[in-house]
Amino acid sequence: MPGGKGNIKPKDGKQFSSENQPANRGRKKKIYNYIKEKGFGSDDIRTVFEEIPFYTQQELTEAANNVSNPWIVKFVASQMSKAIEKNDYTKIKEILEYVLGSPQQNVDLKAKVDNYHIINEFVEPNGENEEDTQ
Repeated sequence: MPGGKGNIKPKDGKQFSSENQPANRGRKKKIYNYIKEKGFGSDDIRTVFEEIPFYTQQELTEAANNVSNPWIVKFVASQMSKAIEKNDYTKIKEILEYVLGSPQQNVDLKAKVDNYHIINEFVEPNGENEEDTQ
């Protein structure tokens, strides 16, 4: 759909306005923030996040449906299971990055220097060297 005011044609749909807004506005909450709002602490969340990613799909389904499991285990297991079924790896990435940390970015700082000179004397900013000023 072409963007910008005046570029949306009737066949594309109705342009957003103060009266025409989507039902679920804004970004979706991350799993961590949703659990935190329910009153769980960082240690509880980390414990579940460290355990759940190693479950198989069947174990995730069982953990999500087991009424004797704590709410946090059922919630994270169901989110992981749904993410795998929908191939939505952003949720899985979020959980793994919380536990393992974000991957390091490797920066290649190699530079090829063809022509270089070594300066043995001190040069002042005005272009004069030490020997000229004495």
